[in-house]
Amino acid sequence: MNRQGKTRLFTMLLCVCFITGFFLTTAFIIEHSDHDCIGHGCPVCVQIHLAENLLKQLSIVISCVAFASACLFALFNTFLPVIQNIFLVTPVTQKIRMNN
Repeated sequence: MNRQGKTRLFTMLLCVCFITGFFLTTAFIIEHSDHDCIGHGCPVCVQIHLAENLLKQLSIVISCVAFASACLFALFNTFLPVIQNIFLVTPVTQKIRMNN
């Protein structure tokens, strides 16, 4: 397997782990939302609050990555054809015959 294949495999595994963690955290919150709370310092409540904070942080990260990806996509789709036309338009690429 070449380097590009390993990078894609690693990226896919990372995405699967990320999505699995997201769903398992949500499942934990749903499963333990109606537990018998013992009051202040309840370990289940502490874990639920940590899981909620984790989901909030992950959602912020996901939205930032999505926005950055959309900006880069728009930037490349807008300026790449212009740059290609500027730098790749030569007499040779246009197949113009140049006589002396």
